[in-house]
Amino acid sequence: MTSFTYFENCAIGSPNPETCDPQRGNETQFYNALKGREFINPKTNEKTKYVFDGNPRDLTQWTMCSEILPYGDRRMLMSTGKSVLKPGEIQTMTLCIMNTFDVSHPCPDLSKIQYLGDKIETIFEQNFKNVYTGPDAPDISAEIKDKVMEIHVFNNRVRIMKIGITRKKYMVFLQPLNIILKGIKFISLKTEM
Repeated sequence: MTSFTYFENCAIGSPNPETCDPQRGNETQFYNALKGREFINPKTNEKTKYVFDGNPRDLTQWTMCSEILPYGDRRMLMSTGKSVLKPGEIQTMTLCIMNTFDVSHPCPDLSKIQYLGDKIETIFEQNFKNVYTGPDAPDISAEIKDKVMEIHVFNNRVRIMKIGITRKKYMVFLQPLNIILKGIKFISLKTEM
């Protein structure tokens, strides 16, 4: 990510005019938005392309919590680049969406998600080798009942999926969602620091 910024619907509230949404017909505004706007971090007086780059739990850092913004309609924009994509060219990007639970709001502590981000970056830099292992492959069994073939998928002796197949259609019967999620995990990271 090379920049992180926000825009506001200037028809709502009384936002800073510099933060108004780019306008149609002025493509330069959209292009400049993707390049990233420069802000002055009021806590450090340094230029940055990352707005509100602090941890919201720490009110001495620059965050939406420490800034006390007026009511408004805001959108966030993350950009990456500068890269050139020629006609017909294909570029591959690797993205990761992370989540942590049990984080209090408003003004959450981002240290858990920062910790996870560091772990994910390590996994990526090591090309996903020898870092973490996923679950064992599930056990699968099948039986035919009254013109329907049932396929049972088990993980750790808990049935996580039952699929009924007839000549015309198939039906998937799922057990409670928490059992499915518990039984089929790709990577499990601990967030203790």
